[in-house]
Amino acid sequence: MTHDGGMTWRSTTPVSAALSSSDFLDMQQGWLTDGTTLFVTRNGGQRWAKLTPSANFTRITLLDFVSETTGWAISHQGAGASFLLKTTDGGQTWTQITPLIS
Repeated sequence: MTHDGGMTWRSTTPVSAALSSSDFLDMQQGWLTDGTTLFVTRNGGQRWAKLTPSANFTRITLLDFVSETTGWAISHQGAGASFLLKTTDGGQTWTQITPLIS
């Protein structure tokens, strides 16, 4: 964690997962995923909460949150099939928007 633009760093609570994607909205709010499980922090990584997202939150390769409630994810289902997912509740519920052309 840094509070001075990267000049100094200090450790935070580790997340025990093999991470596939992460996204930070600001210095306090961030999300991490191992592709299936979603973790969120609202205090700069001092504490991480494990969320239980909806069933279609699988094989996530990219996260992008644009606010504390709205986020996007790419779900790669193999054989060239990928889907765009959207959340409007901070990561609890994900709706498939459209298949992506690979």
